[in-house]
Amino acid sequence: MQTNLNEIQKVLKTHGYSINSIISDVMRTFKFRSLCHKVGFKKQEGYSVTDIITLLLVFPLMLLNSVNAFFKSDYQKVTEMNKDALYRLKNNEQMPWRSLLLNISKQFQRLVNPEQKVADNAAFILDDTVDSRVGRKLENITYIHDQCSWTCQKDLRI
Repeated sequence: MQTNLNEIQKVLKTHGYSINSIISDVMRTFKFRSLCHKVGFKKQEGYSVTDIITLLLVFPLMLLNSVNAFFKSDYQKVTEMNKDALYRLKNNEQMPWRSLLLNISKQFQRLVNPEQKVADNAAFILDDTVDSRVGRKLENITYIHDQCSWTCQKDLRI
């Protein structure tokens, strides 16, 4: 385990050990509300998208791994939201989750490297590893044809 916690200590001292102020500062720095609006996250009523996503993002800090674990814990007193609001947003197929992730990545790049300078030893890595799982009732699992494995099998037969 790492013992060098200088960066974490500096952040906590700056924000007075308040997780709430740290999270709100990060959301403000990333312009999270405008990013959500830009990619098309919309709800017709109820709690705002940014409030729900912020709560979901805090789960790892609370050492929680699911919505169910949140509502079984004492942390549920933090909000008046019920679990249906979280599940509806989380499971809504119309929400552009990948676009949000892409825009957050772009915003991070702008914040970290505003001049867009690239170091001489920089690398762009593409991982083309195929996870060959198939299933009908599992979310986002489908058959992927891997040209390399087919070619390798064909070469072995010759």
